[in-house]
Amino acid sequence: MIGKPLHDVVYELDPRVKLIWLISCSSVYFTDDKLLISVITLVAAAMFIFSGAHKTIYMKAFYYIFIFLIALFLLAMTESTEKMNVIYALTIISKWLAISISSIAFFVMTKPFELMTALRSFRVPEEFVFSLGIGFRFIPIIFEAADKILMAQKARGLYSGKGFRKILRLPMVIKALIIPLIIEMLNRLWDMWLALMIRGFDLGKSRKRMKFELSASNLTVLIYSFAIMAACAANCFLT
Repeated sequence: MIGKPLHDVVYELDPRVKLIWLISCSSVYFTDDKLLISVITLVAAAMFIFSGAHKTIYMKAFYYIFIFLIALFLLAMTESTEKMNVIYALTIISKWLAISISSIAFFVMTKPFELMTALRSFRVPEEFVFSLGIGFRFIPIIFEAADKILMAQKARGLYSGKGFRKILRLPMVIKALIIPLIIEMLNRLWDMWLALMIRGFDLGKSRKRMKFELSASNLTVLIYSFAIMAACAANCFLT
């Protein structure tokens, strides 16, 4: 691990270790300890930066995450028992921020087949693993198909209009996008199912298991993850 860039160290983590780390970050939701929340959020932010997630297309999603956090902050301010309790609102935001950036970092660091291998190692049913893997592989296909549909409809003048008139046309635009997109995905699923049946795909077939290498980086992340989960569980049951 010494001498390697942190970017490479993070990417070379075992996918099972990454999954346990993601679960430990999600456990922040069950604690109200401000120090523990701060530690989880800072470590999640560090993993987010070291994974290079801030340089990917996923950064576009941060616009919507920012809007969600602002709305959550205002909601937490109104629901607080004390008047204008900013600390309570910031605590809620920190929890969701830790979950959001750790999830993005995880999916940037982990390839779909690695996630499937990790889930199989934890004895997750093969039906769920296979469905999840197919779902992840369909995400770029859905974006590509949606982009083609939008471009075709834009060329036909569907997005004409400005200001309030454009807002009024939004339900019609969504309907015009969703219906062709669903039909396109159903056709692709049918083609994929036929291809699998022709090749004699067997869902119950035993798969090759990934060997676990207990390197220094894997051990460090494992110890941290289990310590965080234990601290969150203790804080949840003792308070």
